[in-house]
Amino acid sequence: MKILIVSQVFWPENFKINELCTELVKRGHKVTVITGKPNYPQGRFYKGFGLFSKIKSNYNGAVVYRLPIIPRGNASGLMLSLNYLSFSFIGSVFLLFQIKRYDFSFVFAVSPITSAIPAIVHRSVFGTKHYLWVLDLWPEGVEVTGKLKSGFLKKCLYSLVKFIYRKSDGIYVSSRYMEKSILEKIAISKNNVIRYLPNWAEDNFLTEKIDINKYSLLMPDGFKIMFCR
Repeated sequence: MKILIVSQVFWPENFKINELCTELVKRGHKVTVITGKPNYPQGRFYKGFGLFSKIKSNYNGAVVYRLPIIPRGNASGLMLSLNYLSFSFIGSVFLLFQIKRYDFSFVFAVSPITSAIPAIVHRSVFGTKHYLWVLDLWPEGVEVTGKLKSGFLKKCLYSLVKFIYRKSDGIYVSSRYMEKSILEKIAISKNNVIRYLPNWAEDNFLTEKIDINKYSLLMPDGFKIMFCR
């Protein structure tokens, strides 16, 4: 299959989409990735990936287009907004000229969810089905930071998120807890729209042999540890 992956973050930034992309190629799919020049989390472009560095490259067999965007900078509200909007705008314009036919597009929706807009544009113009993998809830994720204080902006953001959900042909969630929030924003049957797609463990957790007894002896009875990433 020909798959278009849209993700504002991508290798060498460390995210799960890198592993998913590699696995899809291994399984024989032709993968094209649309992403921005890497700048997370430092806020400046990685060495070798400057604003005027080459756009097209290859990652483990996938064709990657790294678009020039405004970096995060100091991660203030203004800089993050410019960073998010620049990818949405430049990605949308770029995909308008990507007349290649894809079987579907897949959006890696960590913050910002606005990274789905280029895929929605491609869907509207070329009819490419679009699927969204939600890993961060919006606008709730923005609200808890305390940066979204304007009632007008909050209303606008809720409307934008509803639009993105409703323009998706399918939605995947990394946590079942997210389903309720999404269903409150879309008037479509849960069984037809939302699927559970959790994060997976890194390979070293699967290959390394760990002596559980060695560590359990160091912990008092009833001691519990939660690994959260």
